[in-house]
Amino acid sequence: MVKPYDPTDRKNRALNFQISKKILTDASSLDLSDSINYIKATCKSISFNGNNVFMKILIRNNSLTDFLAGRIQLSAIKKNSPPLELNQRFISDFPIVLPQKEFAVVYVSDASKAIVPTDVLVMEVNDRSNKIKLKINIKSVVYNMRKTASIANH
Repeated sequence: MVKPYDPTDRKNRALNFQISKKILTDASSLDLSDSINYIKATCKSISFNGNNVFMKILIRNNSLTDFLAGRIQLSAIKKNSPPLELNQRFISDFPIVLPQKEFAVVYVSDASKAIVPTDVLVMEVNDRSNKIKLKINIKSVVYNMRKTASIANH
């Protein structure tokens, strides 16, 4: 008996890694960002594979000290209910971004939950000491348009 695909299963890390490698080399189509203290995080692309959303995040360090990437979390802010955390399934790296350098990571999350037009997605990028918290707002229309395009292409 063939087991159904489980996106959280460790055996799927290789597939997520291969897709992430491709996304890192693909041209970027978005420029949604937040910055604080000379650190900038930008969502450069959103794509889908099954019930996974792959988000390319570029971290740019314009400060004079290293930026140690920490927790990254995608949440859906829903009207009249608490935020819904979309669980991380894979991340390509937790980099140390040197001063005046940038580093791209791919964050893979659960895409099985319905995102409605009144929702706003927030990608939070923190440093390891939780002193820097960047929040990239992603409108539901941007997310859903890319999800619909992905479904149409398969």
